[in-house]
Amino acid sequence: MILNRRHLRVKVMQTLYAFFQSENDNLSNGEKELLKGIDKISEMFVTLINVAQEVISFLDTEQENAKTKHLPTDEERNPNKRLSQNFVYQHFLTNREYLQKVKQYQIHWKDSQDLIRKIYSQFRESDDYNGYLISEVNDKEVNDAEDKKLYLTLITHYIAESDVFISLLEEENVYWHDDFELVYIGLARFIKALPSDANEFSPLPALYKDPEDDKSFMIALFRKTILNHEEYDKIIESYIKNWEMERIAMMDVLLMKMALAEVINFPGIPIKVSLNEYIEISKNYSTPRSSVFINGNLDKIIADLKRQGKIEKTGRGLVE
Repeated sequence: MILNRRHLRVKVMQTLYAFFQSENDNLSNGEKELLKGIDKISEMFVTLINVAQEVISFLDTEQENAKTKHLPTDEERNPNKRLSQNFVYQHFLTNREYLQKVKQYQIHWKDSQDLIRKIYSQFRESDDYNGYLISEVNDKEVNDAEDKKLYLTLITHYIAESDVFISLLEEENVYWHDDFELVYIGLARFIKALPSDANEFSPLPALYKDPEDDKSFMIALFRKTILNHEEYDKIIESYIKNWEMERIAMMDVLLMKMALAEVINFPGIPIKVSLNEYIEISKNYSTPRSSVFINGNLDKIIADLKRQGKIEKTGRGLVE
């Protein structure tokens, strides 16, 4: 689930948007919100696992309680325990990093037992669950693969499609929709690659490729955009003929400011890379014509800034 530079730029963009909208002037608080937004990705990853764990635990408890009934049926006396013995479920019961993060994020479902019960009821009646119970064979490799598939099915079709669960995510994280696909893909890859000999010390996926470098990049981009935003406003306005700044989509202006901050202040990043990144981001976060608008104007601005000697690139292949 490693975040690439585009993910980091999007997080900076989201935090800057909120920063400017609130007319905040406290950079330190803004930086804390930026890093908190990144941590929310890790929290969502752990939360998805934890809901699955809770649903399976609920089923296990139900089976144990059924044994104590006055006249339990044969099936209740000898329930099929394959799900509670699921390889992935058992792994997370002891994984130290996962358990530590559950405690850190204070994840619990004491006030949401109706949600757990509803997901459990839908899942227990499904063909996915009942087919899984009878598919066990005398081959650990095959069974482990089936365990992984079933665990992901529970998350994909019963947890992630729950309207109540989605509402809870929205309350916790306004950007949950942007983060969810990234988190789910990372979780699916992690579970599919989970080795049979995974133990309590097996690590969860890292968020950063290089924590120090990536955090430094985000904070510097965040700061440079804010500290120079009035200057960048003037630059952008001088190149946009027949347009008033107030009529341009706020996101377009913000993305152009970020692009200028990056091109001017990060000498090790090629200009073409920076431009392509912000053009691609605009396709998902602004208007249908934004990418053309941003590309055309940044091309002119950057060409003139280069001629004025205000942009310098260093490093192999970057000096022009």
